[in-house]
Amino acid sequence: SEATGAAAWLARAGAALAFILTGAGMQITQTAGIALAEAIKAMVEKYGVIPALIIIDTLARNMGGDENNTKDMNEFIFNIDTYLRQNYKCCVAVVHHSGTADKDRARGSSAMKGAIDAEYRVALEAGSNTVSFEAKKMKDAELPQPMHFGLIQVPLPLLDKHGEPVKGAFLSHVDISGIVGQDKPKTRRLSDAHKAFRDALEILQESLAFLAGYGIKCYLICQDLTQLKVRE
Repeated sequence: SEATGAAAWLARAGAALAFILTGAGMQITQTAGIALAEAIKAMVEKYGVIPALIIIDTLARNMGGDENNTKDMNEFIFNIDTYLRQNYKCCVAVVHHSGTADKDRARGSSAMKGAIDAEYRVALEAGSNTVSFEAKKMKDAELPQPMHFGLIQVPLPLLDKHGEPVKGAFLSHVDISGIVGQDKPKTRRLSDAHKAFRDALEILQESLAFLAGYGIKCYLICQDLTQLKVRE
């Protein structure tokens, strides 16, 4: 589940983060968007932490419309822009499923892809426990090299209803270049803009590693990647 996955990532990474997980999805319409913004504002006031990343998992569970309809998709984009991203100048990541026929693209209206800064395809490699993380769009930078992760079982300080220890899945970065015979990318000097995107990408990959698991195939859609940074 999302809860055990998040707990496993926090335990394994040793991250001291103000991490808040909601119990259910919601339809982010205009009315719900206003209510959600007020709820986040209350949490900011309570914990004294401004969100750097808001994850919507998944688009289908939280959209409040038809994902194939361009008008509905544009309304969803407007709502997350207005009530989430612009309020806190933060990164909003939307987890979305791949198409049924075409696994290489996000399903539904293409309006979402036109509005985002970056898009990543996350999928379990066939016949293995390796999860691939591949950039499909970068608005203001070159596409980075694909990354791969292996699943690790992490014991949690929890017991199930039978008194047995609960474990969560943690994704650890693995280098498969030697296995698949890929050439290592040539070393080159990065511009400041590329360095900023690289640093933001590293934060995003670490923050979202627990979202992928056995059999998951999805698209991770990001807005304002440049706003994703470590906040004191």
